[in-house]
Amino acid sequence: MHEEPTAQRDLTTLLAELPQAQQHAISLIKLEGLSIAEASQRTGISASAMKVQVHRGIKRLAEPVRQTG
Repeated sequence: MHEEPTAQRDLTTLLAELPQAQQHAISLIKLEGLSIAEASQRTGISASAMKVQVHRGIKRLAEPVRQTG
């Protein structure tokens, strides 16, 4: 059995705390490397909504770091 690298496991855990729309948007754009337009076409969500979901998700992921830093 192949173990998942620690960083990937941590990222998966963090993303799981986000709402589904934010998880999906971040996965497509930041992890898979799609452009906003490509992610928008793939999901049927407007480019503006996709940007909002990524922004909100990253902001939410950064909250614990700001609190401890």
